Amino acid sequence: MKKIVSLLFIIFLFSESYSQLTKGVWIVGGNANLSLAQYRGDIGITEDILSIGIQPKIGYFFIDKFTAGLLINYSYYNVKASTSRSFHSEYGFGPFLRYYFLKEDTRTNIFAETSYQYIFLKSNTGNGNHSNYKLNSYSFSAGPVIYLNTTVGLEFTVGYTVKKYIDYSDYSNNLLVGLGLQIHLEKE
Repeated sequence: MKKIVSLLFIIFLFSESYSQLTKGVWIVGGNANLSLAQYRGDIGITEDILSIGIQPKIGYFFIDKFTAGLLINYSYYNVKASTSRSFHSEYGFGPFLRYYFLKEDTRTNIFAETSYQYIFLKSNTGNGNHSNYKLNSYSFSAGPVIYLNTTVGLEFTVGYTVKKYIDYSDYSNNLLVGLGLQIHLEKE
């Protein structure tokens, strides 16, 4: 196994690879993330939240190094309060904007991304009670991307998200660490 990993690493280092960050290229992929958050409510409620999520995306480069597109989100939450534990799931969708900072033909690049999501949250308190909520979510993330070849990029992200309930004054702040894979659909 060590020989295979070493061989792949050497091939990666010495192969000609570059990214497709030019106008007219589509990207398809997504991220998986792990989030640690603290929730503060109106009546002094404090909760520690651990979540795992996936976020498929599709985007289009309207100009070189700048893409815009649509993302879909699914996340599962384990929430621990001082006297109880609950579980939540959320589904969201919305637009994203992404910019790459380095030249288009580099093996690695750095990007920044911002997004908005409209979220549906389903809550299960564990005692048979279910609640449904709607939220607005605003996110910013950044990180490096390493291109494995001319079309596939492996991403490492760090991000920050603010989620605000639509019918309540409650909100949450989330710090995200993620890993993603994007496929750049090359022009013919």
